Amino acid sequence: MDGFASGFQESIKKQESLHIEVFLKLVTMAHTHMMLLEKESMNREQEIRYGTRKQVENRLYNLLHELEEFSLEHTKAAE
Repeated sequence: MDGFASGFQESIKKQESLHIEVFLKLVTMAHTHMMLLEKESMNREQEIRYGTRKQVENRLYNLLHELEEFSLEHTKAAE
């Protein structure tokens, strides 16, 4: 991610947009994982795409941790 973000160093507006996109992606992924876990079972396609129920649980835990640590305040990459 840092290498990708370094391409936006010259534009504060683009850095802020990227920061928002990362936050939205984390929220969306966490929501998708929560919805999968609310089902009694996942179908074969979901299991191929997302992994086993245990893997989804572990990934959700990590996503929630990332969201908890995510700074809503954007800071310039150059700082």
